[in-house]
Amino acid sequence: MFLNERLLTLALFRSTILPEINVSVPPTIAPFSFNKDLSEGVRAQVTCMIEKGDPPFTIIWSKDGEPIGSSGTAAFGNTGITAPRHSQTPAGLRVTSIDVHSSSIVIDRVTAEHTGNYTCLARNSVAEVVWTAELVVRVDRFTTFCSLSNQQQQQQQQQQQQQQLAAVPN
Repeated sequence: MFLNERLLTLALFRSTILPEINVSVPPTIAPFSFNKDLSEGVRAQVTCMIEKGDPPFTIIWSKDGEPIGSSGTAAFGNTGITAPRHSQTPAGLRVTSIDVHSSSIVIDRVTAEHTGNYTCLARNSVAEVVWTAELVVRVDRFTTFCSLSNQQQQQQQQQQQQQQLAAVPN
């Protein structure tokens, strides 16, 4: 009985005398980069992962200093991106929240418009940190020329079909 009374006294002493100390850890972003040899039409993806730190986190992506909004994907915890999609953000780029520690940028078919510096900002109650990766898209002039030629051919075919339909009497 004497031991139980002593433990109870010690527990009461600690809870009333010693203050509670909370130490929060700032976020640390795992380094990421885009592939170096990207040509138009290929898929690209990078993931911003907070490898250390105390939640809740906020993860915000930007391209060349302008915020990139999420594409309506569900956010986990406080990782949702609240900034509106910037008007110059190229089409085909989407931000996806994976979990409370990570978010990805996915580009299904890169174009020259996607070239730029993509920055992940991670924030918690202690600090705000960033990591930036450069995306460079190699543009093949022959492919671009052929692509334009194919588009022109398709337009000409559509025009011919419309003319043929217009020439058919009712």
